[in-house]
Amino acid sequence: MSEKDDYITALRATNNLIDELMEDDLDAGASYTGIVTAVIYRLILGSDAKQDVVGIIGASMASAAAHIEMKDEFLTDIH
Repeated sequence: MSEKDDYITALRATNNLIDELMEDDLDAGASYTGIVTAVIYRLILGSDAKQDVVGIIGASMASAAAHIEMKDEFLTDIH
């Protein structure tokens, strides 16, 4: 698969997990905090260069904002 395919697969899998947590009536704030904490933990744990983690987080925030702004077609089935 391509890098873009992997990206979309990860987006959809994460959104499916969020949907499952919300369907199980978990607190949204606690759920989102747990997901973000786990991702940041894994990034820091697996990175030799901590500045790379900051770059990934910044790029992810910019990407999320761009998806919202552009209303990307491939995300129409994702909340």
